Amino acid sequence: MKTLLPLFCAVLFVGCAHSNKGHETLELAYSDDLLEQVQKEAYRVPASAMELEAEEGKSLRRVYFGVLYQQYLSLNDIAGEANEVKYCPQFHHDKISVEEKFEKSKIVKSVSNKNNFTKHYASIKTEVNTLCEEGRSDNYYKFDNLITYHVNRPQFHRSANSMKAVLKIPVFANYYYLKMISHPSEFLAQTQEEKEMFKLSKTFWFEKYVVLAQTYRNGMIKAEMVKR
Repeated sequence: MKTLLPLFCAVLFVGCAHSNKGHETLELAYSDDLLEQVQKEAYRVPASAMELEAEEGKSLRRVYFGVLYQQYLSLNDIAGEANEVKYCPQFHHDKISVEEKFEKSKIVKSVSNKNNFTKHYASIKTEVNTLCEEGRSDNYYKFDNLITYHVNRPQFHRSANSMKAVLKIPVFANYYYLKMISHPSEFLAQTQEEKEMFKLSKTFWFEKYVVLAQTYRNGMIKAEMVKR
């Protein structure tokens, strides 16, 4: 296997990609070799073990909003901003539930590219407001498309292009980014909303990839500390 370590440096914010609708999407480095390894291992698990359901009665829209909103709160914490989302008529109860469960995590407060972070943070805040007012967003439809057309297609989950596809959806890009900038001494526990996201999308390979990427990154940081 080719060396993986260069991709797991603390600087993952390499830029922003622009969509037709003005949304900003994180561009995150990842290892093709590690992705291939993880995808092969993911499908050694019996299919029955992967047949999981999200919380009974929770719609796909509610799952998406719950994940994105708790990620917004984390990004808000990094930005040092006050939560400006006061009202959310489309997801009132979900908003309150996420806020009650949200705990500030041990995350790196200084981001490598402040300008790109600011753009992405503003984009996520705009999307949260759109969801609160309209109940749907362009990025939600990307998530819906993943669940509707790709979730039960093994060829998608084994494809090298699947990582690029899911990272175009903010809930996945944010998940990766926030895990990779978390404090090296801890793995951030998954929220219930994130667990539902993985169960519905069956992207267990992505979940595993992030865990391994964080492990490699933490090993690099510890090795650098020893050298000093």
